[in-house]
Amino acid sequence: MIYSFHIHLFIGFMQIDTALFRRGSFLWGVVVLTAVLFASCNDDVFVENITPEVTKLQMPADGSTRSIGFQSGDWELWGMSFVNNPLYFDLLRGNIYDLQGQLLAADTVLCGGGWWKWELEHSTLALTVERPSAKELRVTAEENITSSPVSLNLFVGNERDTYTICLDIAPTAEPYRLDSIVYSTGHWLQQDSLEVQGEAFALINPVDHVSVFEVYPYRKSAYEVNFTCEELPGLSFLGEKPPLVPLIDTGQYGIPAIADGQLPYTLTVQRFALPLALQGQKEEVEVEANETVNGKVRLWYAYYGFPYRAYAIHPLTGRRRVLTGLLEFRWPVGYEILFE
Repeated sequence: MIYSFHIHLFIGFMQIDTALFRRGSFLWGVVVLTAVLFASCNDDVFVENITPEVTKLQMPADGSTRSIGFQSGDWELWGMSFVNNPLYFDLLRGNIYDLQGQLLAADTVLCGGGWWKWELEHSTLALTVERPSAKELRVTAEENITSSPVSLNLFVGNERDTYTICLDIAPTAEPYRLDSIVYSTGHWLQQDSLEVQGEAFALINPVDHVSVFEVYPYRKSAYEVNFTCEELPGLSFLGEKPPLVPLIDTGQYGIPAIADGQLPYTLTVQRFALPLALQGQKEEVEVEANETVNGKVRLWYAYYGFPYRAYAIHPLTGRRRVLTGLLEFRWPVGYEILFE
């Protein structure tokens, strides 16, 4: 402000006609100088103090609501981001509604100056920020399905001041319950010869005559089953112990059967032992005296992927989630031994 004062003061004196002083009209010079000095400070005259009551909130993720008051209504919401995100400008997106529930903008940065409601729908977090009146900001934490608190920065400000309000959202207390899972057996993904790199080996013959070695191409192979999920990188929101789900009738597709017909619903690849006949399959390789033979096994797997939809509900909040992905099967159906 001092810098601005000196500039305006200098310009003010330059603008005063020296003839005023020659004619004795010094009073006009004072009037002009006073107006200039006032103009040098008028940037802040119409910008009100907006200091929020608090700049940090800790909330449970159970539908609870907290309100933040401001000293004036001269502020706007400038966005929201995760605290651990180093990019200030990488703001979260969601939907903006008016207070009557009319959608104003979808999938947009959560910012603006109206009396609106901003809804954040993240893959692991549900949050609503509402401005019901000029001096109030209302935050409702619907859920946080991660296993640890989530910290968000809420940016508010006007032409003069900017404030960062930190929101710490605790994990939702109870896990979701898996209600049902439905497979789409009308169409599926299938590949009969998916190439997989097997293990490398070295056959060392230290004696002075030809030796025969046995190579078991399926020694480290397994029957693999897993789920994928398009919406989430993990399924911990269903609890520490994955729920058991029924599988499709694998027999009609020529897929090896799982003993009890059900599996834990997890994204981890679950491996099962191959039939003894496959495990014992071998190839005999002759190695000349005092020679070493290096090789590797190339495997071909059969692959099936069946689309599914899983339905989960939260026992406390009643919120529902629909998960989509594939139930995948892989097992070896052929091999080739390559020598260097």
